[in-house]
Amino acid sequence: MQFLRSVEDPDRDFINRLRSYIRDAQAKLDAMSNFVRVTGGIYDRARDINRILKKADTELNKVQYDPKSMTLDFSSVNRHWILEMEALKVLEQLKADGLTDEQMQEAQNYGFTVEQITAAWEEMKERGISRADIKAMNTLGYSFGQTVKMWSSLETKEDKHFFACLIQGQGNELKYIEAFEIDPNELSYGATIVMSDYACRLLEKAAETGGNNEFEKNFIAFNNALLRSTVM
Repeated sequence: MQFLRSVEDPDRDFINRLRSYIRDAQAKLDAMSNFVRVTGGIYDRARDINRILKKADTELNKVQYDPKSMTLDFSSVNRHWILEMEALKVLEQLKADGLTDEQMQEAQNYGFTVEQITAAWEEMKERGISRADIKAMNTLGYSFGQTVKMWSSLETKEDKHFFACLIQGQGNELKYIEAFEIDPNELSYGATIVMSDYACRLLEKAAETGGNNEFEKNFIAFNNALLRSTVM
């Protein structure tokens, strides 16, 4: 590549083809690496679930009934097993919300426990964030794990309100306007970093797809909301 640039009249088409091949190869490598990272623990989890359920008969047989008080005594049941069963219940609830094993494993690969992922997702739902909004974030290159990581990095309720509006903003200009109506002095430095990265991705997607599409419309709506907040 450096040699071709040094000649007086380089073959620009050839250089562009090489660049295209390199980009395609890198994209395939990234996809394969992501697949390995995301699916790495799925089979381990299946074995864990099987192990936990196999203990059910043994542990439940330890429950004692007191006919006098008509109460159940769970004191002999293994506490660790109870916690594992509670974790399974949480996983089933997340699945009911539409989150997949791959998304859960990917978020765990960022160092989050099931409990932390659940807490973050519950907070997002309380802010009105839906599965459709998570999919919209995917179109900007944000995985579920990355979204959880950003959400967890935010420090204040204003930060989370702001980010929730950004997440819901694609196709909904009013959410961008709502985001920039928040007093910037109430936002942490982390929220500023999140906003900058989000804006860059909107612009990059609009440029990559040649403009005149939903990404460009969303970027214009985002930019207009930002500019509107500076003149009010």
